[in-house]
Amino acid sequence: MNRDEKHIARVLFQLKLHQSDGQAYEDIFTKVMQMSNPHFRPIKPQGRIGDKKNDGYDKQNGIYYQCYAPENLARSVSYAVSKLKEDFNGLMQNWNEAGEVKQFYYVLNDKYKGTYPEIELELDGLQKSTGIICNPFLCKDLEDVFMQLSEQDILNVISFLPSSENIKDLDYSVLNQVITHLLKYEVEFSIETKPDNPDFERKITFNNLSTIPSNLLRTGSYQEHAISEYFGLSSSFAKEDLRQVYSELYKEASSKFEGEENKSDRIFFEILDKSSPQKVKPIRDAVFVLMAYYFTYCDIFEVPN
Repeated sequence: MNRDEKHIARVLFQLKLHQSDGQAYEDIFTKVMQMSNPHFRPIKPQGRIGDKKNDGYDKQNGIYYQCYAPENLARSVSYAVSKLKEDFNGLMQNWNEAGEVKQFYYVLNDKYKGTYPEIELELDGLQKSTGIICNPFLCKDLEDVFMQLSEQDILNVISFLPSSENIKDLDYSVLNQVITHLLKYEVEFSIETKPDNPDFERKITFNNLSTIPSNLLRTGSYQEHAISEYFGLSSSFAKEDLRQVYSELYKEASSKFEGEENKSDRIFFEILDKSSPQKVKPIRDAVFVLMAYYFTYCDIFEVPN
């Protein structure tokens, strides 16, 4: 499966999760986990006794899962917390003797919006009081598992994969998604100044970047937290794919301008041009933030000796 096909599969999977609530989401979760882990066993509810607070587990490794997939998690936080307590206590009462509970995951369909403080704090409290690892398992985590499946299993989950050649007008790339996120991001201005980053400045000097690209990178770096927020709600695939995009753009530009005067500036504007879907200011500004992020983390430009 090539990169374009993986991007399309990822978008189709995300759409599937957004459209699934309740049992439908649990069915997707179960299917993906069974394909990913041969030790995973789904638990089917049995009449009035239900599933005894266990939607699926890996007995060999002591990992247990309980799902909650409301239509709108934001409106159900209080219930989600009370359900978490009830499910965890029921799990310990019914299953711990059958197979020691070492890790507990509260599977939530958060629609890629993240979890909530009350849920996180409750999980943290359970972990501290029992010594059992307790964490949320969100859409981004399920996507991570999905993207590691074999090509045949990926197709089995999403049912159909259209050819990338037939959807050329649709930009399904991670780059487009993160630019869209940045365009919608509401910046909160503060009178506080950003702490100096000597490594950032040393890298600018080392790469002999002139005033304009240097200042654009500095300005972009002030909103790096927006990129971190996006990655916090996205799968590892998204972060790695975008890192690879910028790494490849840098390598191509470096080769193209090898030995030329003002090489670093030329590389900067080449990457800017190639990673801007449209040559308009809002998108350019979003790309400056991305370039600053990958400049900081050394995926573009050289690291000082």
